[in-house]
Amino acid sequence: MSEQERQTRAEVKQSRKQAILEALALELE
Repeated sequence: MSEQERQTRAEVKQSRKQAILEALALELE
């Protein structure tokens, strides 16, 4: 796996986590 692929996967994982956190925050409001 190239460094580029690893970077992309890390970003996707991070944005997914961010989306989940935002959804949870909205539900708690």
